[in-house]
Amino acid sequence: MSSLILLVAVVAVGSSATVNAQSMPSQAQIEQLKKLPRAQQEALARQFGIDPSMLDQLNGSSSSSSSKSQQQEDVVFPRGTHFDKNGDPIIPEDLEAQFTRDDDELKAFGYDLFSGEPKTFAPTSYAPVPSSYIMGVGDTIKVQLFGKENRTYDLTIDREGKVVIPDLGELTVAGLSYTLMQDLIQNQVKQRLIGFKAAVSMGELRSIQVFIAGEAYKPGSYTVSSLSTISQALYVAGGVSDIASLRSIRLMRAGEVIADFDLYDLLLKGDASDDRILQSGDVVFIPARGDMVTVKGQVKRPALYELKGDETLEDALHFAGGSEDDAYLASAQLERIVRGQRVISTVDLTSNAELGKALKGGDVLTL
Repeated sequence: MSSLILLVAVVAVGSSATVNAQSMPSQAQIEQLKKLPRAQQEALARQFGIDPSMLDQLNGSSSSSSSKSQQQEDVVFPRGTHFDKNGDPIIPEDLEAQFTRDDDELKAFGYDLFSGEPKTFAPTSYAPVPSSYIMGVGDTIKVQLFGKENRTYDLTIDREGKVVIPDLGELTVAGLSYTLMQDLIQNQVKQRLIGFKAAVSMGELRSIQVFIAGEAYKPGSYTVSSLSTISQALYVAGGVSDIASLRSIRLMRAGEVIADFDLYDLLLKGDASDDRILQSGDVVFIPARGDMVTVKGQVKRPALYELKGDETLEDALHFAGGSEDDAYLASAQLERIVRGQRVISTVDLTSNAELGKALKGGDVLTL
């Protein structure tokens, strides 16, 4: 499907003009156009001299919501999108190949989480600072003094790890946790500035440099906020490659593994406890994925899943979201490679003994 056909869809929907039946796009083609980011839709329309306002009728939005959407710049685009010198997306020639998916083809689970490529990355500036946050060079501290008179100071930690508070002197705060830094300043004010009390909070956060290595989509060195976590670093790097492991993303600090983040815990359980906050010089290493198993048939989420450790058939069902209501659990099919040959056997998934059967790489479970 060419770009011109997509634009015919815009004209056909946005105006009452008569369109030749042969060039009239199908509903599926129109739906594909709707999936494009707003910036790409507008660039495509301008390229062929079509009024971008017609896109509002195509997308089924009101004029008020349209003007609001125009004010919000898209920051995430499909992978492989190129940008011109003005920062506008360049419309690819193979739109059909880019937006058409084969519904019969099973995909590896979890890789769509980072399928978009960020044009810019702007982490939240007003995120709460955890009490364990380690103060560092470049952080800004806001100190408010109350008493005989009110004073407010915005203090930046210098290269020696110190801040200088007028009438109080210099204090070394780098390396302290956020809570200890607050206690130190408040106690010093109470002891040395008679009649004053202090309220201490964080101002602007410093930037840190981290390295993303291994099977990242765009490995390299990145500058991120000091509150960034492993998952946010993956987002900055555009996600992971097609052969990356989602089960063992390692945070390495000074040559040691600080955390081993399993994205399946986040995707399947909502558990982000291992999604640690990064420090300057950290390395996020993404190894190649391990053995894979396929779960298909009457399950809620048929896909390919990565193994980690001694997972069983019960774990495979859990990965796939469980069975459909009409699945015949008493006679599921398990295909396994044994000495270079594929062996098919029947397993009873209503039996605890069968559910505890260990999985092996290359297994295909069909309900």
